[in-house]
Amino acid sequence: MFYNAAKGARAKSLKVYMDTYKPAYAIKLSAKNFGFEDNKKIVPLYAAFCI
Repeated sequence: MFYNAAKGARAKSLKVYMDTYKPAYAIKLSAKNFGFEDNKKIVPLYAAFCI
């Protein structure tokens, strides 16, 4: 059975980190396009070198 990380992936550890330390924002690498949601900057995998 294969799990497609691009669909339905959750970053539980990132949520725990954000709840504990309350950073202004976090950066999440994703298969999605650039975006911003719940104080997380979404960066596509192909652009990881930009951060």
